[in-house]
Amino acid sequence: MKTKRFLHILAMCLMLGAALPQSVQAQNNTGESVRKFGRRVRDAITDTYHDAVSAIRGESGRATREGGRTDDRAGRTDAQATGLDIAAAIASGNVLYVSISDGSNRAEGTREAPFKNIQRALDVASDDAVILVSEGNYFGTLRSGNINIEKPVTILGGFNDDFTERDILKYRTTVRPSVESNETQSGKGTMQIRVRRAGTRVVVDGLLFDRGNSIAYDPAGEGQPEGVLSPRMQALGQVGKGGENLDRETKTAQTAILFLDNCQAEVEIRNCAFVNAPDCAIRGTAGAPVLIENNVFACIRKAAVEIGGSMIARNADIRFACNTVLFVWPTEPEEGDMGFAFRFMNGANGYLDHNVLGCCSLAALDRCRVETIKEKEAQKVTSAEYNVFFQNPLGDIALPGGDRPLLVQVRDFEDVEQLTGVAGNRDSEDPAIFEGALDEAYLAGFQTSETMYMNRYGFDKALALFGAVDGFGARQILPEAITVPARREGRRSRE
Repeated sequence: MKTKRFLHILAMCLMLGAALPQSVQAQNNTGESVRKFGRRVRDAITDTYHDAVSAIRGESGRATREGGRTDDRAGRTDAQATGLDIAAAIASGNVLYVSISDGSNRAEGTREAPFKNIQRALDVASDDAVILVSEGNYFGTLRSGNINIEKPVTILGGFNDDFTERDILKYRTTVRPSVESNETQSGKGTMQIRVRRAGTRVVVDGLLFDRGNSIAYDPAGEGQPEGVLSPRMQALGQVGKGGENLDRETKTAQTAILFLDNCQAEVEIRNCAFVNAPDCAIRGTAGAPVLIENNVFACIRKAAVEIGGSMIARNADIRFACNTVLFVWPTEPEEGDMGFAFRFMNGANGYLDHNVLGCCSLAALDRCRVETIKEKEAQKVTSAEYNVFFQNPLGDIALPGGDRPLLVQVRDFEDVEQLTGVAGNRDSEDPAIFEGALDEAYLAGFQTSETMYMNRYGFDKALALFGAVDGFGARQILPEAITVPARREGRRSRE
């Protein structure tokens, strides 16, 4: 029965596909009308195909489409999926609560008596625990610069004080280290994932990272175009001014925001922001699939994402979908190396779709790495489909060249043999696609200033990029109500 249904639906797909050229030819309107019509037919074919796949799998329901995106892995929005996970965790009892404003690390980690720090919850959590974090600013215990994940857990930020509502952009769970936390980190990331057990999973969802307050900026005010929040960033190790109001002395430490330390667990990073990263936003090595979905990256040094595989026998699969990446700077101001949104690294397959990748100083994508074993290079999958490339001044992808990489524009992606999928990509030079969410003073400085480098990007401006571009990039995050048992009266335990 399922096979017959599949064949019937597949025939419908073929009929729609065959009708497309004639229907488009029949259109007598503008080119934009033809493109819109083509998208409608393509969407119909895609939806019908996903129904066919569901019929074979024995699943029900059509894949959810949001802003032109389809996802046959889930028939609901991300917010609803998270809500179901929260309900299941609360019902199972394997859940811990964290509140910086109303918690204590000597408490029990319950809703009535939450912990104070994320790290404390991580230290006592059992495998597969769900950690719910209310609004506030968090970094390591005793305000150190690290949060270390060493067991399979799910961290969900964005809750109000009594954990009855989740709204990531309203009840902000932030990781914004201060000047005092500089150089207190151990390791290579503000958050480090060190789970070495295969077959497990780590989820980071709804945390808003910003290293801007701990970066050192030029004390003489050099490289600050009009309307930009700060001067240029100081070189690593050099003293400058920092802090929220740029009135503290500090120096920049080179650490990524999120570091995968030979992680063998599956990793999912969703609904997060990575702002003002003095090294890569997300980097490291992985031996299992990594999903990076619906995040904002703004003002990043070197690369937004750089994840290599750690297994010789097989590649790790890295999927980068529905993200917005803007303003990626080179390693040093005067050097032309680095400045990528996404790097296809050795030992890893890379799948990119429905992202906005813009203002990358060298190129949006880096495909210069070549596997040393020819057979492994031939089997490597690197694809980029349905992405918007925005004002990347030199190129949209970097390929192996001679003394310097070959920089290629998106219009020539069909001729890039290293890309296994290139459908639906487009470029745009028009800031209006962001509908006012883009910091245009920062954009103007990026375009014209010879001295601007890693200047602080406004945190609020970065968060405004969620849902800014219709159909592409990070989409709007919906609030959700959480059903929880009634809170018991009485004073919280502090013992």
